[in-house]
Amino acid sequence: MNCKEFEHWLCARPFHKNTPVPDAVCDHINLCTECNRLFRIDTGLDAAMDAAMATALESETLPHGLYEKIELNLKYAQPEHIQPDHAQPDHAKPPYLFLLSN
Repeated sequence: MNCKEFEHWLCARPFHKNTPVPDAVCDHINLCTECNRLFRIDTGLDAAMDAAMATALESETLPHGLYEKIELNLKYAQPEHIQPDHAQPDHAKPPYLFLLSN
């Protein structure tokens, strides 16, 4: 890997914490001090942003009952709770389907 390839990877890399750094990137940043510096700056910014977002979210209080509503909506969004289209009553279907079915 050369410096241009590293810069492309750094700009296009996934932002998931659990995504491993490819071996070619590790090899390159161990050899190139400039790319190593860029990598440390970038990962430091990621960590700082994660910490700032966590702090901001901790200080927010949810309105009473919102957490329960979210949990209930997530529960009923699961595939076992979704009925197939043919099981829905006509009044639950969009109006244009009701007109087409009659």
